[in-house]
Amino acid sequence: MRRRVAQIGALVAVTAIVILSIVPSRSISSLVARLPFGDKGAHFIAYGVASWLLVFSFGLNYSTLIFIATSLLGLLIEVIQPHFGRSFDIWDLVVNCTGALFGVLLGVVYLKNEEKKMGKSKQRGLVDKIRQTLLEAAIHLEDGLMERLEWMRFELSQKLPSLAPQQVASYQASIEVLEMIQANLKLSEENKIPMCQDTGMIVAFVEVGSDVPLSMQAIEEAIYEGSELAIKEGFFRNSVVEEPVFERINTRTNLPPIIYWSTSKERHLKISLLLKGFGSENCSGLAMLNPTSGPQGVVKAVAEMVQRAGGKPCPPIVVGVGLGGTAERAGYLSKKALLRPVNSVHPDGRFAQLEREILDAIQALEIGPGGFGGHLTALGVAVEYEPTHIAGLPVAASISCWADRKGEFIWEGPYA
Repeated sequence: MRRRVAQIGALVAVTAIVILSIVPSRSISSLVARLPFGDKGAHFIAYGVASWLLVFSFGLNYSTLIFIATSLLGLLIEVIQPHFGRSFDIWDLVVNCTGALFGVLLGVVYLKNEEKKMGKSKQRGLVDKIRQTLLEAAIHLEDGLMERLEWMRFELSQKLPSLAPQQVASYQASIEVLEMIQANLKLSEENKIPMCQDTGMIVAFVEVGSDVPLSMQAIEEAIYEGSELAIKEGFFRNSVVEEPVFERINTRTNLPPIIYWSTSKERHLKISLLLKGFGSENCSGLAMLNPTSGPQGVVKAVAEMVQRAGGKPCPPIVVGVGLGGTAERAGYLSKKALLRPVNSVHPDGRFAQLEREILDAIQALEIGPGGFGGHLTALGVAVEYEPTHIAGLPVAASISCWADRKGEFIWEGPYA
């Protein structure tokens, strides 16, 4: 709306320039003569206003073109003035061009200032969205995961009557673990406090679309600020140290977050967030298999990683598997796989089957909830893959405890 008004104003200003310059009128000349800044001042203002409004109407990218166009208009008017009974005046041309330049510069400064203000406004909205998403992730699991926990408790309970006497205590302990988890989740949501004392490291996956009017720096600043606000408001534990080997001094901020960047063909900004606790993170693993290992080699490698972990990652667990790329890329893919809804199935039938086979192999380990045993250990398995070298088959597994805390959102504004 403002641009439409500016376009109309620019048209009026250009019309005023033409009238002032070439329309022979004693009343206009008399009016201009009475102005404190005189004829040349009137021309300077008219050209300046026209240029400013044109820059506002068409944007910064056209500022140079607008200056050239308004200057050429001034030259054209001076050239044709003799045909309307007025003489050519080089100083009028200088004044016209100076006014045009002044107007363009004012327009550029104004628009840059507006862009800065809008950028801060957009960034502020993004900060708040990140804060809200992290706070929600800390106290509430996805509905599918809640359903899987209840399903697992029910399945273990149904198994009790058919168990051998020596298995009953193990299953009862596993069921009690699940009941405690469910009670804990209820208390967490009711009291708005974290479901686990290890609120983990914040991991962000950022997909930047083609039309996102925020720089990477602005997005990164928003992630830091939104994380900091959530950490304070949500009573997140400070669990991050400055360096991993020597003094290991706590940052006392739970920052920095881990940020992964990618581009997207979509027009929007998508941010996915994980709260990754380290009881389970310490149980993650990597295997560099021979390229001929095939699906069974992958299943075996992941099952061995889970078996080594035992009860340490606080089962029941969610397992993200990354295949392909390079060693570090497979690790990235395995972490990204944890973002998928626990009930989701890979769109490629072959990998969907591989997910089922890995899940079955993990359940067959009979680690059980809390490590107490039972025929169910994992709540879900998700596989993500990328192309890899002909000589390798990287396999990475990121293990999450039952508290697979995550959230994501698509940010589309305010961009207008």
